[in-house]
Order: sequence, then C-alpha cells, then structure tokens
Amino acid sequence: MCVRSKRTVVWVLSVLMALGSMYPVPLVGTFFGEVAYGFYSGGGGSGTESIDSDGDGTPDPDDPCPGDSTNTCPDARSFWDWFGNILGYFWTSINTIFGLVIGATGTIVGIIVGSDPSIIAQHNAIWFVNNPLVARGYDATTYGNTVISKPSVDISSCYIGEHEEQHTKQYQWWGPAFIPAYIVDFLLNRYKGSKFEQKAKEHAIKAC
Repeated sequence: MCVRSKRTVVWVLSVLMALGSMYPVPLVGTFFGEVAYGFYSGGGGSGTESIDSDGDGTPDPDDPCPGDSTNTCPDARSFWDWFGNILGYFWTSINTIFGLVIGATGTIVGIIVGSDPSIIAQHNAIWFVNNPLVARGYDATTYGNTVISKPSVDISSCYIGEHEEQHTKQYQWWGPAFIPAYIVDFLLNRYKGSKFEQKAKEHAIKAC
C-alpha cells in the first residue's frame, strides 16, 4: 500500500473515531429521527387501541387516544420523522442485505442440524431465530434491519429486543459506515467499553 493510500485510511479511521466519540451524531440522528414503525403509535399497524383497564367504558386518564371512537389515533411523530426513518432503511440497506444472506444461510444450516430455526418480524427488524451462525459469546448479532439470534435465546426478552432494536437505529444513522465505525470503537474500547454497546444497554435498561 502506497504512502498516500495509508494516509487516506488513517484519515478515514480518524474521522470515524471522532464521530464515534460523539455518538450519536446529533445532526444525523435528528435527521433520520427516532425509529417509527408507521404513521401511528403502537409500533406499526393501523393504530393504538383505547385503554380502558377498569372496563367502565371510559378511557384511562393516560390513554393516548381519549374519546377516539375508532380506537386509533395519530402518533405524535411528525411526517418528517417517518420519512427520515424510511431514508434510514435505504441508507443501511447494504447492511440489511448482508444480514439477510447470513440469516438465510444460517436458517438452512439450522434445519440441517435441527436447531428449529424460524423467521419473525419484531423490534424494527427481521429476526432469524435459533440460528447457529452467531459469533461465540454473543446472544444475537444485528446487521442493518436484521437480527440473528442463537439457539436457546429468549427472543421475547424485553432487554434483548430493545438492545438489538437500538442497534438497528444505530445502523440507520450510520449506514454503510456503521461496521467500520463499530470495529474502530471495538478496537479502542473493547466490547464492554464500546460506545455503541453502552448506548444500546442504556436504552434497553431504560425501556425495560
């Protein structure tokens, strides 16, 4: 590798490290917005049902849709948050495609070895469950908007779901630069000190 190429690589890595130290990048994070599953609250679908815990026919005080006869209400997120989320899907699509390939391959391997693999959609991602192609020491691995979880992992766990969902958001913010940035962060801080992992853990603990 020539001197100029080495300098270019060093410069790129330096920029990624600088961005990683400021994670999440405020401007990019704000532009792509919080991940929404659609125009309505409730994580996708057509809306959120009114909450009537005591069965008296009157919505609870904290009901997000009081007096809504259709049992649906618009989410508070703006159109631009939703639009930014769609852009995020495209921005990280190369990572998602890679995850689909790994996940599909692992599903075939899982059928052969009898790990009872399955594919579901949850937490802003396509999940390849009971998949043997997960790195040792990890319960699940995220690539774009795909998550690959190893056998015996409880995918209904709030912590695991929210943790991996936060990684999908990180992918949507960083796009093709996420994996290089994650590698640099990992080399500098190891797994426990990784800023990406710390953010995912903080989000999961807060959400659960």
